[in-house]
Amino acid sequence: MTKEQQPLSPQQRDMVLITDIGSVDPDDTFALVMAATSTVMNLRGVVASHHYPERKAKIAKLILNEIGKDHIKVYVGRGVGYKSDAKEYTDEDKKLFRQQNSHFPKMFGDPTENTWFPNFARAYYDEYGSTEGNPLSGGVETMDGLKIESESAKVFLNGILRQYSPRNRLVVVCIAPPHDLLDIDLELYQNMELYIMGGGFEDIKTIYSMSRSKVTREGSPKSDRYAIKNVGYNFGICPEIVSQLLSNLSVTGQRAVIVSSELVRRNDTLVPLDLYNQWFSSYQGQEKSLNCKTNYSFSSSRERLSKTVMTDWIFSNRGNRLREHKNLCDPLAYILAEDGLFESIDFEMRVNEKSFCGNYLQSQDMLEIQLSQNSNIRLVTNFNKTEVNKDILARIQSVLF
Repeated sequence: MTKEQQPLSPQQRDMVLITDIGSVDPDDTFALVMAATSTVMNLRGVVASHHYPERKAKIAKLILNEIGKDHIKVYVGRGVGYKSDAKEYTDEDKKLFRQQNSHFPKMFGDPTENTWFPNFARAYYDEYGSTEGNPLSGGVETMDGLKIESESAKVFLNGILRQYSPRNRLVVVCIAPPHDLLDIDLELYQNMELYIMGGGFEDIKTIYSMSRSKVTREGSPKSDRYAIKNVGYNFGICPEIVSQLLSNLSVTGQRAVIVSSELVRRNDTLVPLDLYNQWFSSYQGQEKSLNCKTNYSFSSSRERLSKTVMTDWIFSNRGNRLREHKNLCDPLAYILAEDGLFESIDFEMRVNEKSFCGNYLQSQDMLEIQLSQNSNIRLVTNFNKTEVNKDILARIQSVLF
């Protein structure tokens, strides 16, 4: 019986992960390994999204391959493709990037000039990109030899959602900017249980106060709309995309579960510094020992991967070791989708186009929420932080460290 043919346990639910893995921090990687190794969820596919999606797909497939989950298919989503020579980016590439990410701050660099995160994917290609090194698990020589599906993410998402229904929905967890969600046909939204990592929602006291307001029969709340001061990266860089997504949810009568960065910080969902130092010390030991090895067992294959993940993590910190902690936004979004145990408040959310200024860090009041019978989001407000935080760290450590 092949891996694809293995029967599900009665408790398993099907899911798809949309990720911008390889983007300046490791929490997408952590969420991916948690989803791929879950005994509760059946990961039916991964969509690599945002800029350089082909390379992100290679990173995702490499990680799946090295943890023994190479049967999970990876698809290329929306985004400007990577070119090793910045001169090869065309005017159309630059136009596409700005259309998709109109409020991407210039201070972050420019993906169409290769000035955004210059060390992007370097750790993975340094370790797995040459035929002069050791082969990957399964005998593939380099990460570029890994199979990425030729079918587009758009075709995949619409095709798989047609296999489900409003009474048997597919869990879709989006831990990337939500561009690829717009490629889903409207009639299929009802077949999807959608979780999104996005939005700041810092003023939780005001939000709680709003939740105690009553809604009239006509659907108009007694309180006014409330502007979200910190919209966060995933929503902030692409307000036009978010606006269309919210409209799609409203039209189809669906709600997306929103996991905010405020929720992560308030509940200390993070890698504490002492654990990071433990992982870092292990990484230093692996780096020395792996330089002497020519043959890799399964355990050393994992060591090789953990070494690479840590190297990429250090690159993302501009060569500096972590000094405080790392927030685990994406793993939290995933695990709340997995167990479904959380408190939430339903709101109608909209994008305020009057706030647009070309940089989400400077755009005030970009998102607005309001109590309404026509709600399109379900904002997570609380969860069992002791159990969830412990579970996240244990599962990351069991697979990678």
